[in-house]
Amino acid sequence: RRTPVLGRCWRERPSCVGLMEQLAEPGLSRTGQRPCVLEHVLSLPKGQRAAAQPSLLRRREPPGSRRKISLARVRGKGQLKLSIEARGRVLALHVMEAKGLMGKEYRSCDSYVKMSIVPDADWKCRQKTKTVLDSKNPVFHEHFLFPVQEEDEQKRLLVTVWNWERNSRKSELIGCMSFGVKSLLTLDKEISGWYYLLGEDLGRTKHLKVATRR
Repeated sequence: RRTPVLGRCWRERPSCVGLMEQLAEPGLSRTGQRPCVLEHVLSLPKGQRAAAQPSLLRRREPPGSRRKISLARVRGKGQLKLSIEARGRVLALHVMEAKGLMGKEYRSCDSYVKMSIVPDADWKCRQKTKTVLDSKNPVFHEHFLFPVQEEDEQKRLLVTVWNWERNSRKSELIGCMSFGVKSLLTLDKEISGWYYLLGEDLGRTKHLKVATRR
């Protein structure tokens, strides 16, 4: 049975018919949970209804699903070029260079790269490059080895890029990325290329390779 709100929508806004069809999922009645979402949409000013409908109708992604990363979220941090190769139970990491660090707002920076297998309780497992001064496009070309224990297979190799602020004598995180240790151990060949520097929350769980132009 239609509620007065649903009935009003049906008469006044023919476009709501399509919305009702999207809400009528198997196992859900029109007086159940989803129509409450529709009532919320109808309570908004007309100019906001169209924008609200897609987000309210978006289904929750199942656990483990791969969500695309918007490039708008990574612009302005820079990119890092590296390669990773599995040599038995050892991960060989080559940190090559970076470019466009900290975007156009900063003329230069003093940067270095830190790497570790996370989560880790042993600070000795953390390694870092030298600091390259006064460059938004620093060249490192340093090699690092990370022995992998059995308990590390479910962890991630975290790569972070930092800016050393001379005035405050503190380091500021520019961006980061991470790779699943287990997937790295099963690689047939090394991975190599440019990767976007992501924000901390995103970079601790993902990496995003820069697409190569053909």
